[in-house]
Amino acid sequence: MKSKLIICILMMISIMSLSLMTGCGSNSEAAAGNDQTVVQPSDVPPEDIADIGEAKVKEIIIDKVPGAAESSIYEFEREIDDGRIQYEGSLYHDGYEYEFEVDGATGTVLQWEIDD
Repeated sequence: MKSKLIICILMMISIMSLSLMTGCGSNSEAAAGNDQTVVQPSDVPPEDIADIGEAKVKEIIIDKVPGAAESSIYEFEREIDDGRIQYEGSLYHDGYEYEFEVDGATGTVLQWEIDD
């Protein structure tokens, strides 16, 4: 009976040691002494999110459609999606409808569709 108890205790010690070595149940970076706070996109206040602004986004879209003006944009919306600002909307010019989505931090056109 005593030997079974000793074996159980040794197994528990082994399991606990293994979990500490692999970082199980804790932040492995913190366990290694690298105490860094990871900021999730949802934790960032909207005013601190990178944004090139509505005017710049409209300029980017208008430049993609020769002859279009700001008045050609008839839908325009700013959203925060996964901690990033995105602009989306529609522009109508010369019988074509252009639907767009733009990254608000970089100005990269993420989606561009043309319908007649």
